[in-house]
Amino acid sequence: YTLHQIGLVANIRPIKRMGDLIKALKLVRKDFPDATVVIVGGGDEKSLISLAEEYGVQDGVRFVGSQSNVSDYIKDCQIMALCSESEGLSNAIMEYMAHQKPVICSDVGGNGELVEHGNNGFLYPMGDVNTLAKYLVSLLQDTQQAETFGANGFEKIMNVFSVEQMIENTLNIYRKITTS
Repeated sequence: YTLHQIGLVANIRPIKRMGDLIKALKLVRKDFPDATVVIVGGGDEKSLISLAEEYGVQDGVRFVGSQSNVSDYIKDCQIMALCSESEGLSNAIMEYMAHQKPVICSDVGGNGELVEHGNNGFLYPMGDVNTLAKYLVSLLQDTQQAETFGANGFEKIMNVFSVEQMIENTLNIYRKITTS
């Protein structure tokens, strides 16, 4: 267990752009030589292992495969990432926020609905490895900001996506239908 562990939960598929996180790890290690990445999700990791070797970070990338309980891995990470080239409303990001983790993700699809840049995480232009690395280093250096982002993300999930809130939203829709 390192103090500088970055997690990503997703099945291994090209659309998830996990290679971006591996490339960013090389840059992050200039400031945090012990930084590691843990990838939770099923799929063929061969090309990602080759990429990690090419970038000289193979000792810092762990593939744990598909897991029934991702919580065990999320709670051991300081930062959670998602590098996808497209997303709907990401279950992974909601899970990260429910675990009070700061999130760094590509600014695509529904990610911006969940992650408010500078409030509960950072959004970066998809494929921009340098900006991804810069944000990772920033949150590893400023643990207070990372904790604040985590708390703000948790608050957002509880206020917007809790079961109680979803029931209330659904009841409000019914109320509008029945009064119109």
